[in-house]
Amino acid sequence: MKTKMILLVMFLVGALESPSPATVTNFSSGMDDKTGWTAVEGGDAGYTAGIDMLGDRTGHHLSGSATSQRQAFLDTPLNSGPGFTLTLGFDVMLHNFLAAVNEPVSRVGLLTSGGVSAHAGQLAQAWLTLRRQGSIELQVLRYTDEIGTTEAIVNTSASMPSGNATGISGYNYASWTMTRDSNGMWTVSVLNAYGNIVLSFGTTESTVATSCGLDKVYIQDLYPTNNWDGSEAAVYWDNISVSSDLTAPPLSAATPVFYPDGGYIPEATLVTLTCETSGALIYYTLDNTTPTESNDNCFSGGYVLVEPGQTLMARAFAPGYYPSLVKTAEYKSLNRPIDITRADGSVTVDGNLSEWQDDEFVPLDTPFYGTSQLDNASYAVRWDGTTDQFYVAVKVKDTHPIFEDSYVDWDKQDGIEVYLHTTGGEPYNYYSDPNQFQSTAQQYVLGLKATRTGTDTTQHVWVTHAGVMAVDREKVGFQAAGVKADDWLFYEVKMTAYEYLNLTGDNSTISPLNINDIVGVDVTVCDKWGTGENDFGMMAENNVVNKYTDWRKIGLHKLAGPMFYTLTGTVALQGWTASLAGIPVVVQLQDQADMSISGSVTKTLDADGKFTMVIRAGMYNVRVKASHWLSDVTSDVDMTAADGAASFSLVNGDCNGDNAVNSGDLSLLLMDMDSIPGDPSCDLDGDAEITSTDLSINLLYQEQVGDEF
Repeated sequence: MKTKMILLVMFLVGALESPSPATVTNFSSGMDDKTGWTAVEGGDAGYTAGIDMLGDRTGHHLSGSATSQRQAFLDTPLNSGPGFTLTLGFDVMLHNFLAAVNEPVSRVGLLTSGGVSAHAGQLAQAWLTLRRQGSIELQVLRYTDEIGTTEAIVNTSASMPSGNATGISGYNYASWTMTRDSNGMWTVSVLNAYGNIVLSFGTTESTVATSCGLDKVYIQDLYPTNNWDGSEAAVYWDNISVSSDLTAPPLSAATPVFYPDGGYIPEATLVTLTCETSGALIYYTLDNTTPTESNDNCFSGGYVLVEPGQTLMARAFAPGYYPSLVKTAEYKSLNRPIDITRADGSVTVDGNLSEWQDDEFVPLDTPFYGTSQLDNASYAVRWDGTTDQFYVAVKVKDTHPIFEDSYVDWDKQDGIEVYLHTTGGEPYNYYSDPNQFQSTAQQYVLGLKATRTGTDTTQHVWVTHAGVMAVDREKVGFQAAGVKADDWLFYEVKMTAYEYLNLTGDNSTISPLNINDIVGVDVTVCDKWGTGENDFGMMAENNVVNKYTDWRKIGLHKLAGPMFYTLTGTVALQGWTASLAGIPVVVQLQDQADMSISGSVTKTLDADGKFTMVIRAGMYNVRVKASHWLSDVTSDVDMTAADGAASFSLVNGDCNGDNAVNSGDLSLLLMDMDSIPGDPSCDLDGDAEITSTDLSINLLYQEQVGDEF
């Protein structure tokens, strides 16, 4: 038996003056062939159309494999504004469904494709689902923001009053109707062929969808349609039609445009606001409240002064128009660390954080979600300009860790989330198509395994992308390692910066990194501290919400020059005639940023009188002293953006090491005169004996004093 069913969706808003409704048919197909329909997942395998397979069953039957789907575009997108009635009609027949398991088997519905711009309140999808045991379900989703996050405004189901346990074949119900009254009550009714209501149920949802935007019709197999015992079963769809009864409400005013449109601003910035609708007035706020005509901030031209960290919201109001959508832009300051320093090749990813300096770490001390019981957490980050990669180190003191051997769910185990955005554009979430594994930003979720064996600490962690997709670490240039030491958990990550990432490793685009780039890097620590549902919390450097769905919420930083450079010192030792190789010199640094003086470091000269040492980027005064030579200071050694060099000329004759040549040194030398080899501190020329030559050197430099900072 083939029967006609109709899905009728009505969104009712307060009375609006508008033209008379007009009925528009956007799509109609008898399904006699595949014209206009596109296979999305299941391909053409098992597709039948107009074939009398079992004597009296015709129509469209999918492949029978899970998630097989066919879609067709409507002639015109359904985009009718806040008042409309939508009807989806179809013939459907179920054949020989054994009802041992009540799984969903087939669905017909409407959806919004990427070709229709999404905005908050717009419908995203509406569908009817058939289940084996005779239950039926209806769900309607709408967008909650412009990045594609959805929520259900109708999500309801009911059991049909007929059918049998061994071989459901068809339904004798003629229509499916859904309405929403002015009080916000949704009512879903199923009518039989004689017009009698056999079932009715409802739910309340307070927010009305602002527009439709649906532009595709689809049918989909959700599970294999063969029965659990292997016998043939099928769902046949036919005569699908879509129509919309438009009420043609007034248009909305154009959404305001900002320049600059959010992002990082280093200081207070003047922002222009414009609207394309003639006669529109723009109202704005800077306190995260929705603008209304009653607030005091009516834009009258010129500029709005926005401070770093503020959110600008604006809405246009014009006579004869609905208010515009609210335009929102965040003007962000930099997060900690403000500067990410360059340190090419400085990290070996093994979970041993000895390469990292204590003052690089930034506290993860801001509650981000739930309640955490962590004692301490912090992170540090560097970038590599040679490989266009970032290094991230995280250390967590956790006396109650709960580990799993793989990702279970976002709140079910300890771990970390590491976010990265460089130059990628829309979409703003972390994968545009989960079937293609594509991403314009990266969200890596990883944690220590419960079972950790062997010495390879890179195998001690599991990792996913956005919690849903596997990561081929080698293909995408990602490394991670983890170590547990007493109550401390140490994580180390190296990740490649991508403008566009395909997680299969094919056709990805790497972002080139440069000094002064503004990039997004963020870390959250996940703390599962008990077995209860709510025994979970997250800590972060900031509490900007929704960073897990929108890369625009990731904390911003500035790429700075290298953290460390190599200082090459060249030392001339006055009066010395022997080889310079192996002579020890004591080096001290004075950082001009705060005039602090480092501890002494002993370096050894080579045959050319040179030494090298790696120091943090900055501007320095450098002091060098050797055993019986006076210290020499070279000032203003610039190592802010490149390796540095300094030359030193050390005066000889300081036999007693007090950094002065005077009578005390002369007395020591006279006492040791003609000794072979003699006191090394008095052998001023390096010939292994104390002679008149050494005496002459001492007398030459009498009363000289070494340099100090």
